[in-house]
Amino acid sequence: MSDERYDFTLFGATGFTGQEALRHLLTKPADTLGRWAIAGRDRARLTALLERMAPGRDDIGILVADSSAASAMDALAAQTRVLIHLAGPYARHGDHAIRACVAHGTHYIDLTGEIPWVRRMVRDHHESAAQKKIKLVFTAGYEALPFDLLTLLAVRTMRERHGVDCRRVDVVADTEVPEGTGAGDMLSGGTVNTMRESLRTGPEEGMDDPAALIGDEAEARAIRERSPVEVT
Repeated sequence: MSDERYDFTLFGATGFTGQEALRHLLTKPADTLGRWAIAGRDRARLTALLERMAPGRDDIGILVADSSAASAMDALAAQTRVLIHLAGPYARHGDHAIRACVAHGTHYIDLTGEIPWVRRMVRDHHESAAQKKIKLVFTAGYEALPFDLLTLLAVRTMRERHGVDCRRVDVVADTEVPEGTGAGDMLSGGTVNTMRESLRTGPEEGMDDPAALIGDEAEARAIRERSPVEVT
């Protein structure tokens, strides 16, 4: 692995979520993040983004790559130690990135909620990634985090207040839309495109399976019995 690699690269930086991620990174002291870059399909848009959000910063690299081109994603993965992939829908834009990361020893993280695609990536790449000690981290954003945190809070509260552990946690989500919020504030372009892709391809088997990503069938069966997914 070359020392010239970026420590991490934010791919999809010009999108809604990419800009939010970039905005957060820019709040950190520059000397704490290492050497990093933003990436996307259009150099002009990436340059304009940095000029607008980080004027005067010349320490942030710019990499150009089209997720639909295997060679471009190969070149991108070869230049970074970690790829943060924020350009969905992943069923359309993610395959080349995963394959390239595994090939070049690059760690990978995204925020997809497209579980059938994740299941396919696990099936196709888990063994190779494990052998190379490469971390492929899916669903690292809103799709999972609130529910994980609520479950952790329930477990800790039961221990602190009652001195017992939880055998089961039921999470009920109720979302209130703040006054003045429009559709553009609630759905990013990537989310809309993912919804369109799902409508185009139709529902995939296992969408409501809580053990969709569990390879051991006995363990998967126990999870389905213990933690069924109920959509109301």
